[in-house]
Amino acid sequence: MAADIRQRGISRREFERYITELEKLPETVSEFDETLWGSLVDYVTVGKDKTKVFTLPGEIEVVA
Repeated sequence: MAADIRQRGISRREFERYITELEKLPETVSEFDETLWGSLVDYVTVGKDKTKVFTLPGEIEVVA
């Protein structure tokens, strides 16, 4: 239980950092920015069916 609470605290801090990075963005991003990508996405997993799962800081997953 204590480990879960600690992990949630870490995830919350990572999520807050992620939101801070998002707030720094201009309203429109018109070209790929490697630094921006690296700060917002930890990694991408592509499934056999070509489904992409973007893993963000704090282990947040977005399926595309």
